Amino acid sequence: MMSFFRIRYREARVHAYLLCAGGWIVSVASMAARGTTLITGEPKWPDFIHFYTLGTIARTGPIELLYDERGQHARQLAILPWTASDFFRPDTYPPLAALLFRPFTSLPFVIAGLVWGVLTLLAYCACVLAIRMRSGRTSPLQDRGFVLAATFGFPGVWSLFMHGQTTMIVVAAFALAWLALDKLQSRFVAGLAIGLLALKPQFGVLIAIVAVARWEWTLVAGTFASVAIQIAVTIRLFGVNILWRYLDAARSVLLTAHMPEIKPYLQHSLRAITSLLPLTADAVTLILLSALVAFFVIDVWRRTVNWRVRMGTLVIGSVLVNPHVYAYDATVLVLAALWLGEEVGYARWFWQRAYWITAAFVLPFALLIKLQVSVVLLMELLAQVWVRTRRGEIGHVGPVRSTAAPLAAIHR
Repeated sequence: MMSFFRIRYREARVHAYLLCAGGWIVSVASMAARGTTLITGEPKWPDFIHFYTLGTIARTGPIELLYDERGQHARQLAILPWTASDFFRPDTYPPLAALLFRPFTSLPFVIAGLVWGVLTLLAYCACVLAIRMRSGRTSPLQDRGFVLAATFGFPGVWSLFMHGQTTMIVVAAFALAWLALDKLQSRFVAGLAIGLLALKPQFGVLIAIVAVARWEWTLVAGTFASVAIQIAVTIRLFGVNILWRYLDAARSVLLTAHMPEIKPYLQHSLRAITSLLPLTADAVTLILLSALVAFFVIDVWRRTVNWRVRMGTLVIGSVLVNPHVYAYDATVLVLAALWLGEEVGYARWFWQRAYWITAAFVLPFALLIKLQVSVVLLMELLAQVWVRTRRGEIGHVGPVRSTAAPLAAIHR
């Protein structure tokens, strides 16, 4: 039975190419229908509807509509009348997010969504290649075809493109922070990059805890500087009152965060599991598991100064503790796979787990067994990295060590 779960490198490589080709053929084909709907009848760029509306408000005003639920929906219907059934509540996106989408509103909606999707893929490719280019000559990341097939075959990437979501900001923030730490050796510049998470602040909770726990004050200073710049620009462009409206909307989101998800099986964080429990047990279990995740990440940061291992565990932990992680948000996990994969070399224990985590995003396990398997596998992987860092197996600084047979042997 165990041999079923042991995937050879050659098999994984073929599966990656098939998954990438099949996923993108289906995704592009579904966009073939003319107009604003997919061939399935669902709207194109469903989440981009919200961002297109925010951009229009930033361009035409009044800016207060950003956090006015009814007023924002009325504006949405005025510019996109076919979206009456799509309702978006004011959320944790700060005012500058609307400014980001302002240029796109000069284009028709479908074209604007396509341009945003293409720019997202280009930025994602740049992040992947930046990590690969800094890999060692004997690294598994040197297999460029496999790396691109696996990273673009990850289901979260299709979902990110098809929904028109903003997860690329998170991917870029983590990737730029790592580059600043690994190449520039600058914690302050890394903090400036981490500050970009203010556009999706739920991804910044764990890094804040870890940075304070590890006394990474230069990193914290850079993050504060980045956020301060964003606040100053917001006040200069929109006035101070919009900040209070934003904070009130964010507080409302936090107060309702305990409410059950409409589709909990679509989530890929600890919340997907704890939400299966009664309400009180849900909250307690979520706190305890989140504390355990924070402990794993903080202890890894304490035991190693290797930024690939540090950032890899941080990304996995940030996904797990985030209360709302759809497949497109999980795209950030690709960074963790590349960083940790570079560090562990050809170690089977890691790549086998990476394979089955990807499979968990492809197969609808939660629909069948009411349990999001991806969360269990991510938690187990984080624990494995923690244990092996404690043993000194990974987390060293210097050229990557090959911890298993070379590539030619894994082909067999």
